Amino acid sequence: MGAPPEGLPWLSSRRLGRTTRGDEGWGVVRLMARWRTYDVIINREALGIDEKPRKRRRKGRRRSLLLPRARLLSAGLLLALLVILGYLFTAPRFTVRGATVRGNRLVDAAAIFRASGLQGKNVFRVNTTAAARAVEQLPYVKRAQVWVRLPADVGIVVEEYTPKWVWVRGNDRFWIDEVGNVLPYGGELEGSITVVDRSGQPLRAGARLDGTLVETLQALQYLMPELSQVEYDPVVGLIVEAGPGWPVRIGHTSEHLAAKVTILEGLVAELSRRGADVAFIDLRFPERPYYRLK
Repeated sequence: MGAPPEGLPWLSSRRLGRTTRGDEGWGVVRLMARWRTYDVIINREALGIDEKPRKRRRKGRRRSLLLPRARLLSAGLLLALLVILGYLFTAPRFTVRGATVRGNRLVDAAAIFRASGLQGKNVFRVNTTAAARAVEQLPYVKRAQVWVRLPADVGIVVEEYTPKWVWVRGNDRFWIDEVGNVLPYGGELEGSITVVDRSGQPLRAGARLDGTLVETLQALQYLMPELSQVEYDPVVGLIVEAGPGWPVRIGHTSEHLAAKVTILEGLVAELSRRGADVAFIDLRFPERPYYRLK
């Protein structure tokens, strides 16, 4: 470090840094001039300072007085919060006693509320997602939504499966919805098709039928609305009755189903005119329709 410059006038022409003053009237000034830094000791008189710097008053005593008050205030607020929370979580007016159920036709509203598991729960402890999942475990419920509102109002909106066909396998009966879901049997369905299963394969509620088979059933019901019963054979597919009770093999898929129905109408008219005694008609391959006489 170089020697400090001589003369106070030179000091005034440079940029002064931070100055520290003491009781003796001396200070240290750091001077920066281009690339050099000087520490210069000067006195108050040279800078025209007559009075000594005022000492800062200590605030420790004031803080020591404010600290207990702040702690008392915080403790009071915490106690008030605990009292409020205790009231909210224990007051009877916030206890769930029932629910408004909408969208149900097949499942009783009381059964839906019981399945939700909300009876007697505090409204602030209700997990709407878990309650909806519990309701969706009911046999006929596809989707469920649960909402709550103060003080203790609960609403449950359900969307149920729509049964479309009756599936018969031996002594067991099931409902089948529009996408093939197997549902517990709930009685006869007006205007539906009863499917008699000859496969002998086990079936249970909660399973799902093959999508191709369901699509064929839907198309067949649309093209032949007079049908009331269909048989299902795993080898030849769906079998319907035509004319005086002749079995007609339709097949597994809905491909060319409209053409098959047209061919069937012509064959039934011709064979009836002849008075033929038909064992069965096979339309699985519409380009080569086939029938066998008894």
